[in-house]
Amino acid sequence: MAQLALELNPTSRLPHTSKLVLVLFSTLALCTSAVSTRSSELQVLPDAVLRHILYVEPNLHIHRLGNVSDVQGSLKRTFLDDGHRRAAALLQRWMRAAGMTSWIDAVGNVRGRAASSDPTAPAMFVGSHYDSVIDGGMFDGAMGIITGISAVKALILEAAVTSGAVTVERLSTAIAELEAKTIAGEDSTLNIFSLLPPKGRAPVLRRPVEVAGFADEEGIRFQTTFLGSRALAGTLVSSGALKSKDSNGETLLDALMAVGMEGTEEAMAAAALDPGAAAGYVEVHLEQGPVLEASGRSVGVVRGIAGQSRLVVTIKGEQGHAGTVPMRLRRDPMAGAVEIMHKIESLCRKITENEGNDRLGDDSLVCTVGSLSIWPGAVNVIPGGTSFTLDVRCQSDVVRSTVLDQVRKEVAEICRKRGLGSTVELRHNVDAIPCSSELVGQLADAVEESIDQLLPRLHLPSTAEDIYSAAKAKKCAAADVGNVDASYNKDGQKQNSKESKQQKTCAAPIDFTLPTMKTSLGGEVAILASGAGHDAMAMSDITPIGMVFVRCRGGLSHSPEEWVEPEDVATGVATLVQFFI
Repeated sequence: MAQLALELNPTSRLPHTSKLVLVLFSTLALCTSAVSTRSSELQVLPDAVLRHILYVEPNLHIHRLGNVSDVQGSLKRTFLDDGHRRAAALLQRWMRAAGMTSWIDAVGNVRGRAASSDPTAPAMFVGSHYDSVIDGGMFDGAMGIITGISAVKALILEAAVTSGAVTVERLSTAIAELEAKTIAGEDSTLNIFSLLPPKGRAPVLRRPVEVAGFADEEGIRFQTTFLGSRALAGTLVSSGALKSKDSNGETLLDALMAVGMEGTEEAMAAAALDPGAAAGYVEVHLEQGPVLEASGRSVGVVRGIAGQSRLVVTIKGEQGHAGTVPMRLRRDPMAGAVEIMHKIESLCRKITENEGNDRLGDDSLVCTVGSLSIWPGAVNVIPGGTSFTLDVRCQSDVVRSTVLDQVRKEVAEICRKRGLGSTVELRHNVDAIPCSSELVGQLADAVEESIDQLLPRLHLPSTAEDIYSAAKAKKCAAADVGNVDASYNKDGQKQNSKESKQQKTCAAPIDFTLPTMKTSLGGEVAILASGAGHDAMAMSDITPIGMVFVRCRGGLSHSPEEWVEPEDVATGVATLVQFFI
């Protein structure tokens, strides 16, 4: 109990779970034990049970896992560190409580499998990663695993009641007892096996479903991403990642052996799925960007993961004295670099806004100069050289390749005109990965069905959009917008130098319209591209993939301020339930 209280009451920078409990139970009285008469196939579970499984439990689990960390006061779960291994044990416990068989494979992936009436059939996989960046957010990765566990639990409970293994009365009583535990700050995870007769087995589903908690996606420790998902896809050994070393000179295999795992190349190869073992892979993930929020959508279906190229552009000029060389006689590489950067921004904005070139118009294109270095970097010296990085991402490989070609031409032309030398080096190049059109369609239908059929049964405080707007309005009304960092102008007068967090949050909304796709049910669902990499990329080597993005506040991620509304988490779970049915 003391340990639970410690995990549920985080220190300074992590949200306080007691506040979450108040939100989750704010409309509990509206939720009766009645069984739905809607068209959803989850017919036998009372609304109160669905509310606990799809809304209360996943949100509490996300917050609890968010407090499993290697450091006090912020989230840091690095591959195979103590917090990382404690998180794996917790996920395994939740998978088993959901009625799944669970194990940890040779690379540290936590896997849970729901039994099926056809055990030889390929499984539908769902999951994400449980490692984190340093000082990260609790939803990144973890939400994808926990929404998968909760969705599978709902399906197994439905099968248990339908088969007569568990009565509605017994289940409703158990949920009422768990709600009291939640309010008291105790563990309120429903263990399906506690409802079954001694030595009873969890009911089987129509098709196998497997939840995967991937051990490492971020690549913080070994500077190589997707360790867990590449192991499952069978591409880890051939990637050369086993020879990667951490900051202490320890290889991946050494690190595995140090925590009591086999740590051999043979074990890594054995962790791979057999050919044909996966029917597909789906992943629920926070968007990590502002598009859904700006368009007023709580969820969207991903059409594909953008391809990515990274360039290093080096410009060489003539170093000189800042006070004695006239402007017309300078060969200033920094001035050339600035002109090039401006050209790149103009080019990319023109393509995203589809100005005058229908063939190349693509709003998924993003171009970023993220690093700039100047030599020698002295205030009174004309630089002799400069270099900068350029990150180009786009869902269309044709558009991305065209942009790279035009960047090279602009660099050459601007440097020729200014008498500068230049090199453009391609450091990283990965093609775009489209999501399966079949899975995209199924997920779009599932989004519409979940919003129309399942979410109303949870008796949430309001619609996800209304809840989100009300919370933002309340925060803005209470914001002390005068409390900003200050600096002084040349006359010594105080002036505001930066926006406060409240000002950024309460800024005027951006008018942004997302593309939509028609569902087979006649509705429309938002569709968007992913500019970030995800475990789905690695899984695409062996099976069709699909993704659902969930709105996050302010588009923030990889930050302690990362936040997904509880109602939006429930939408992610409900979407998976409808998808699996």
